[in-house]
Amino acid sequence: RLVAGVPRNAAPVREKARELTAGLQTRREKLAALLAFARRQVRYVAVEVGVGGYRPHSPQEVLDRRWGDCKDKAFLLIDLLREAGIEAWPVLSRSDRSSRVDREFPSPQFNHAIAAVRAEGLGLTDLDPVAGGYLFLDPTQEVGDLAWLAPGTQDQDALIVRDGKGELVRTPTLPAAETRKVSAHVALTAG
Repeated sequence: RLVAGVPRNAAPVREKARELTAGLQTRREKLAALLAFARRQVRYVAVEVGVGGYRPHSPQEVLDRRWGDCKDKAFLLIDLLREAGIEAWPVLSRSDRSSRVDREFPSPQFNHAIAAVRAEGLGLTDLDPVAGGYLFLDPTQEVGDLAWLAPGTQDQDALIVRDGKGELVRTPTLPAAETRKVSAHVALTAG
């Protein structure tokens, strides 16, 4: 009910989606362009006062002001994707490497909102953050591409809210995306 009253499908959001995907051919290209916009052109600002900690602002308001919290950015991305013909859903997750959702204790344990799309037909690779048939997208990340999911959001139970129901899926672990190699060549000289 918190989300049902949020105005969606606004003309400025639809226009922005068409502008950002003009000339792009594949669903993957469109998805990448819209995700990049949400990540880099809409600032992540966590202002969660009162009901604002639970209810997102309208995607049009987020687009107009160019900032929002995780819920705001997720719903903006979802509306942009839907205009581009890519159905997307909100996902409640944890963003905390040190703790997990306790499945035995039903309570609000999620602290982050992201988005998910069906992975089928997107031309994805083994490096993309896919689990349970869904590609997970975090629009709050300012860096990375389609294949990057923040370490705190990896290997977490995520509740995909789809068609009025919830589906619990464990987000993938992507060790290759987190691997970095550093080489140092040192030479000692007498001085």
